[in-house]
Amino acid sequence: MSAASSSTVQAQQQNDTSNKQSAAQTKNAVPASTASQSINNSNPRQTVMPNVNVYGAPGLCLQYVDDAFNINSNRFYSATASSGKASANGTMHYNDQFPVGIKVPVYWNLISKDDGVNYGHIAIWDGQGGFYWEGNHSSTPNYFTLDEMKQIMNGTRQINGHYLTENWQTPSLIGWATSLEGHTIAENL
Repeated sequence: MSAASSSTVQAQQQNDTSNKQSAAQTKNAVPASTASQSINNSNPRQTVMPNVNVYGAPGLCLQYVDDAFNINSNRFYSATASSGKASANGTMHYNDQFPVGIKVPVYWNLISKDDGVNYGHIAIWDGQGGFYWEGNHSSTPNYFTLDEMKQIMNGTRQINGHYLTENWQTPSLIGWATSLEGHTIAENL
């Protein structure tokens, strides 16, 4: 066996071990791809109810949303990466037709003016016309109506004493998802 073949086998064994560990961590979670394979539009339901009163701090939107939905494994480093996973598993909805009565994560492109990186933003749609956004170093989240959220995103309303567009390029909506970090949170939508 050549050195290249040996390192390939070792890499495959390491991947197999990582995959087994990841599977063990999420054995009780419903795979997000299951929801997209068995859609029944007649009975939409929330499979994970978020606790929106968890600690949140400015700039840690994904951590807030993950904590609210009690996601403890397979966490991503940015909202943009998290939206990419929802897209890859077929649970992303690229529109602003948010579901009525169901709480889901909503994603925006949010590009830093400092380094040009699209870190993205994520908030929780409340199912009734508003959004929960991470708190200002507290367990009391910011809450905004759809119109207020649009004002924040276009830089005409402050959040935590600042305009979003001071440090970020004007955001654009990516969409909403029925999964978060690979975990199904709503189905039949």
